[in-house]
Amino acid sequence: MITASPIEALLREALDRLAQQEQRTAALEAAVFGTVPPSVPPAPLSSALAQTVRITETPTVSHWPAPRKVELLPASTPAPGATVSPAAVMAALDDAFWSVAPDGQSVLFAGGAVERLYGLTAHELQTQRGRWIDAVPADDRERLRLAFSLLPEAGSFSLEHRIAHSSGRIRWAVTSGKLIRDSEGRPLRVDGSTTDITRKARARDAVLTVLDGVGAVTAGDFLVKLARYLCIACAVRAVVVVEPHAPGEARTVVAWIGGRAGAPFTFDTSAGLVRDLVAGGSAFVPSGARARYLNDPLLLKLRAEAFAAEPLIDAAGCLLGFVAVADDRPFDADTDAPTVLRALVPRAAVELARAIEAPTVSELQTRLTAAEERAVATENALRATANLADAGRLAAGIAHDFHNMLGVIIGNADLIREGLPSGDSRAEFAETIAQTAQTIAIVSRQLVALSKPGGPNFAPLDVAAALHSLAPMLRRLTERKIVLELDVAPNLPLARADATDFDRVVLNLVLNARDASRPGSTITVRAATARAEPGHRGWPAETAPNEYIAITVSDQGSGMTPEVRARMFDLFFTTKGDRGNGLGLATVSAAVRAASGHIEVESEPGWGTTIRIYWPQVPEPNPSRFSPPAEC
Repeated sequence: MITASPIEALLREALDRLAQQEQRTAALEAAVFGTVPPSVPPAPLSSALAQTVRITETPTVSHWPAPRKVELLPASTPAPGATVSPAAVMAALDDAFWSVAPDGQSVLFAGGAVERLYGLTAHELQTQRGRWIDAVPADDRERLRLAFSLLPEAGSFSLEHRIAHSSGRIRWAVTSGKLIRDSEGRPLRVDGSTTDITRKARARDAVLTVLDGVGAVTAGDFLVKLARYLCIACAVRAVVVVEPHAPGEARTVVAWIGGRAGAPFTFDTSAGLVRDLVAGGSAFVPSGARARYLNDPLLLKLRAEAFAAEPLIDAAGCLLGFVAVADDRPFDADTDAPTVLRALVPRAAVELARAIEAPTVSELQTRLTAAEERAVATENALRATANLADAGRLAAGIAHDFHNMLGVIIGNADLIREGLPSGDSRAEFAETIAQTAQTIAIVSRQLVALSKPGGPNFAPLDVAAALHSLAPMLRRLTERKIVLELDVAPNLPLARADATDFDRVVLNLVLNARDASRPGSTITVRAATARAEPGHRGWPAETAPNEYIAITVSDQGSGMTPEVRARMFDLFFTTKGDRGNGLGLATVSAAVRAASGHIEVESEPGWGTTIRIYWPQVPEPNPSRFSPPAEC
């Protein structure tokens, strides 16, 4: 049993936390709404509430600046002998307070926001050994256990981590603890608190998602990407950037609705919530928006059940418009939409100011000329694509007929070989004819397969077997002057890939490396497992970090400049002049994207090029694996 002393210490800490929360709340209200008149001194809740302050204003809409009326209500007189309940104090806090054994397994005391954070009662935490620390997901649990193990030296710790609520939801928290020793200096218990930071963590992640998505673009391009990634980060149906258009009217500069860019539209601003927004107000309506503002044209257009908006104000203090998020469902109780908007509106205001600057006549003419040039280039590219498609169909037909003729050659070579007496030297020539014809037949079969219509057929692929099957053809294609090395890790898992696309990717990469290589140099093809961790450099947001099989093709050629690297996967882009058609690497890029893979390129002029392709692994292991033939 825990003694009265630690409970009293925890209660004192709880009261101090409550007072700090009240001070933060008062400071926030003063910053947002203005200061309460000096004749009304603030009174902390923890001092028995000498008076009650009621703020009478619309709770979901804050104006800019916001009118405020403060009404003082008479305080109730506490009953004689009334005492403050420790349980009531704990229940009013946003933090969970606890005292646990030095190893973190046994909970000696728990109070405060325990049920809100864990979905468990204090009694459940105290009576079920290990339940408190097991509520932390495995990855974070190890860090928490490490923090406990270091307490004898460190004395205290503070750690941000996740909590798996009993309902299945994940919450974010900061846990702080301090080691308490007995009179002889032996570890007795750990006292501490856990603070819910779920909304703050979600807002932080959402802002980072948006900033990563918009990149370095500016003006109108920034606003379009801002709207798109705000929809993703805040999980809402619509985002609009609005500017005043005429007296009593506003228009959307950008509208992203239902997963795509919407056509600009104008709407009346003489009534409803938008009347306050175009005057510089902000809004947060977590549910029932259309029911509350029946005649609001913007809410009707967006079918908004929930709505949040923040004003866009430039450096000179001029109102440019507002940005708003809306959803056809109520916001979640822990929504971070208002916080995310407030974090992004300063940059959005700068880019809106750039976007609404009227272009000059010369700028318009330049844009028109550039658009015409792009149209001509696109038409030429389409014509070249059509010509290549015709050539591909013709080549496929020729390959099919050629394959049939090869069958005749192979058959007759076998008959000659079988008809010769044992030891006849001519049998070796017949064998060479048959093997060469079989190799050419493999090439023709692959050519026919590449020309088949339809989308990719993703299936488990034995990468080792595929590479060893391709090796003879790759060595012939790289010619005798260039060395081809094949390095395949043992026991590779299966890849999720289209077999034809896989062969096509490897073939194009090796051919590209051959064209860049000098006689006597080496081209290396490697296959190994790889794991892409979250935040991996250059990893695209739409491709999930996971277990992959990495196919790496390296050459010792001339390398590429940054300008060439930036365009190397563009359709019809080539540095080979008339010898190239600009299709090989564009084909590689399309096949890898279709397979949900990723491409990394390392190249410097004079230092060769390394291209690494990440193919997704098949999640379930397969005991059947290819074993390369033993070297003779």
